[in-house]
Amino acid sequence: MAFEHYRERLQRRREGVDLVVNTARAVAYLVPALDILTSWCIIPSMKRTNIYLEDDQLRLLKHIAVEEGRSFTELVRRALREFLERYQQETEPMSPTDQWNRRLEQLLARVRPRTNASSPEEIEADISAAWKEARRRRSHATRSR
Repeated sequence: MAFEHYRERLQRRREGVDLVVNTARAVAYLVPALDILTSWCIIPSMKRTNIYLEDDQLRLLKHIAVEEGRSFTELVRRALREFLERYQQETEPMSPTDQWNRRLEQLLARVRPRTNASSPEEIEADISAAWKEARRRRSHATRSR
């Protein structure tokens, strides 16, 4: 008999918890501004952490959050998500051709400031002229043998 009494109390307690959680989900769905409620009740996959920010960083982030009508936490999460997506794109494996193209672009970016600002058309014309000159010299060398 006593066991049944405790079992009923436990069942009522579970129903009460379910009611609170379901109510919290409904409120969070209807009122997105309740970020604290959603992170506490609904989003169990998120973990709480602390970060140290400089005063001016914190002030600027809070100002941006107010301007955009977002919570500070949402703004930080969005910034981290964008950073991680960009990081993944930069570090994902590339084909040898893509690696070569990226290295070439990096080299050109370093070299361009030290050279005369030539347009791509001028560079292409110089390469074509040099190629024609090399072919002409090669054909003269083979004819003179």
